[in-house]
Order: sequence, then structure tokens, then C-alpha cells
Amino acid sequence: MEGGARTHDIQNHNLKAITSTTNIKVTFDVRCIDSYGGGVAVNLGYTSAGTTMFSDNSWHTVSLIIPNARSTSYVQFEPYLSASGLLIDNVKVEASDAFIPVPEARQPIIASKTSFKAWWKSVSGAESYLLDVYTKTADEKGYLLKNQEVTGTSYTVEGLEAGKTYYYTVRAKKGENVSDYSNEIEVVEVVYSVDAPEALPATDVTANGFTANWNKVEGATLYDVKLTRHDIMTEDKDVDLVSDDFSKVTEGTLSSVEFPASSSNLDKYTKVPGWSSYMPCLAEGHIGLAPISAGSDSYLVTPALNLSQADGKFKVTVRLAEINYGTEMKDGKAIIRLYNGDATEPAATDTLTLDKGFKDYTAEFEGGTAESYVEVYYNGSYKFFIDSMAVSQSLKKGDTFSTLVETRELDDVQTTQFDVPLSADVAYSYVVVAYVRTVVDGEIGYLPSKDSNKIDVKYDGPSSVNGITSAP
Repeated sequence: MEGGARTHDIQNHNLKAITSTTNIKVTFDVRCIDSYGGGVAVNLGYTSAGTTMFSDNSWHTVSLIIPNARSTSYVQFEPYLSASGLLIDNVKVEASDAFIPVPEARQPIIASKTSFKAWWKSVSGAESYLLDVYTKTADEKGYLLKNQEVTGTSYTVEGLEAGKTYYYTVRAKKGENVSDYSNEIEVVEVVYSVDAPEALPATDVTANGFTANWNKVEGATLYDVKLTRHDIMTEDKDVDLVSDDFSKVTEGTLSSVEFPASSSNLDKYTKVPGWSSYMPCLAEGHIGLAPISAGSDSYLVTPALNLSQADGKFKVTVRLAEINYGTEMKDGKAIIRLYNGDATEPAATDTLTLDKGFKDYTAEFEGGTAESYVEVYYNGSYKFFIDSMAVSQSLKKGDTFSTLVETRELDDVQTTQFDVPLSADVAYSYVVVAYVRTVVDGEIGYLPSKDSNKIDVKYDGPSSVNGITSAP
């Protein structure tokens, strides 16, 4: 396809030159239109042959072998998670029984410090598999197993040296023909729970900050320290417990949105950590909600809030609009929900009917608790953009309101310095979460512990030592 073709779905003509069922090799160049990348799905007729993902919009060359092609078959390309489509160029299809599909190696879900079970997807027509297990240095591989022939699709590897990192690949074999190497798998120890750290009292407490401390957790390589600020009210006042105008969102526009790398964590786009979402999109100065289709879910969730004061009464103020590719709509529905603790059903809801364009809306609730959060839910036909949002309460003198001000990710250390103001009316607390690198949902990820115990940090003047105020 000279010069490339932008597509949401293209296919070639039938493979008429094939005279019998055989394997084919498809090689092509591909580029995603969207800057964040996406994927290309390749099908043989109605059968999926695999999906390749990219994290950019550069050109890439892809080659894959597809079994069981016939003269009536055709190769089809379609975008995957790529809103603007793809460019496809230089497509080449070759047929030969000597082509052996490449196995897909999988992440071990049984692995200790000294052994693991390697496994992979079966390949049609393969008679056996060749397994390589090795360590790597900058210059070479050190093989524990090389060309280990296996007749099944798994093999238990023993004799690992604790503390070393091992990898494996596998090839399919049929007669004298051998496939290319599979994807490389890094082997990590599989664990199912992580001990919570023990948070220790703060040290070096002054009016300008303190040092947080905690004990090391075996196997942990990352820690999150969650810092919460506690303000004691000096007068009766309406207070925003959380408020954001989403000015940190700089990507996308109302007519051409971008999509964040993570939908579950929006810390990059918010003033305080803890906001999350499902099916979000981005338009400069706005967090959007983009359900897959009418009736499907999308929502924005605040950080955890203490709404137990003011008899659990609070107010939600949002500025928002429903928009279809830059055109303002009306009569859409926004549902504001209160959730308490780990409840799966809302404690209270309020449905807003939207006017045309951006408008301010308020919803008043009762029933807030010490562990609450607020959700904005949308399941309409278009996109839904939130320009600003605040949750507020009418607090009395002496009340305390708390705000999670930072979640700090740290490597394997057991101390960190916070430069924050402390006074008789402003205190802090922190908890620590430990993370172990292991297999999570079939892939390498980080498994968190529960929160540590909470450490309160107060400063009442020069007599305050290590976060504990001495008696006068």
C-alpha cells in the first residue's frame, strides 16, 4: 500500500495462490495516528491472529506467522484502542509449511526463590518445544537450560540461585523446522500477601517539617508514604474539603480529547492525590468522561473524605457540560453519589439534569461518615466534561478537617523528610504502604500491603520533641 493507508478496518483479497491449507507469514509497517499509540489487531478471516501494542506514533515493522490459511482466507487489519486509526504500509504475505508460528510465553504463576514453572501457549502443528532459561549480564547470557526439548506446554525449572534474575524463551519445533524465539519472560517470585510496615514516630519535628520513619518489610522494594494534613478550625466557616479546577490537565480539547495512560490514578492531573476515574478523557482544563456506548459506565471519584462532622451534611458543587465533538448538548443526566466505607451501593444519590453549555450545579447530602467519597457518574451518549468540582462542609470552631496532601513513592528506604508548616492549629499524620514486585493478575506488577499504623505529628512550640509534646 504505497504511501500508507489510514484505516479503521482494511483487508486484502483472498489468498488465491494457496492450493492447500498452509501457514502464512505476514509482514507490514504500521503507525498509530494518536500520539499515545494504540494497537493493531490482525485477523485471518474471522479468526484473531494476534494484537500488537505500541506506546507512540512512530512507524514499526510487524511480522507474524498465522497457521491454517486457505485460498478463501484473507488477512484483515483493524485498530485496537486507537481512536484515530492506523497507517498500514508495505504489506507482504508469504506461504510455506516451513513457517512455524511463534509460541507465546506466559508469566509463571508458580515461582519461588529456587524454582518456577515455565509455561506457554500451544502452537498448532508443533511436535515439541525448545526451552532456554538464562541470566543476563551486559555482555552475555548465562544458560541454566539451553534447547531443553519439551513435549508439553510447561516445564518445572529447578536449581535457581537465590538472588539472581532469570529469564526464559521458548521455540516451537516440527520436524527440522523451528520457529523464531517467543517473547522473553522475566521470572519473579510469586507471593500472595505483603506484611504491612510498622510506622515509627516522627523525628526532627520543627515548625517547618519533620522526618517520617518506618521499618523495612522483607521483599519490599517500593514504599508509599501518605501524608494527611489536619486543620483545627479557629472560627465557624464553610470549608472545601477537596476542590479542583483541573488546571493541571494540559492535553486535548473539547472537540479532540486525549486519553490518560492510567484511568485508575489521576494524580498527574489533580492538585491533591487520590482522585480516580473509569473511562476518563482529557481536554485542557477539564476531566472528561467517555463511556464506550450509551448506557455503559463512566465516573470520576474524589479522594477519601472525612464527612462525619457537621452531622454528616455536606455540599457538592460541580461545573460541567455534555458535549459531542465540540457541540454543546442539553438534557443529559449527571448522577452524584455518596459512598461510605467499602459499601458497593451508594448511601445517597442526586440526579442533575443538564442545561446547554457549562453551568454550575449543586447537590446537598446527609449521611457522610469518617470514610466517605463522592462519585460523579455518567452513562449518556456523548462525552461529559467537568470543569471544576468541590466538596464542602459548614464546620464549627474546634472542628478538624483532614486532607490527603501527598502520596510519596520511594525506593527501598525507611525514612523521608517532609517540609510542611506545623503549628498549634495545623498537624499531620502519615501511614506507609509497602510494595513487593511479583505477579499480579498474570503480569509483573507491585502487590501492596495494607496501610501501616498511623503516626500523628504535632508541634506546639520548642518543647515538642520528636513529635511528642512534653508536659509543661
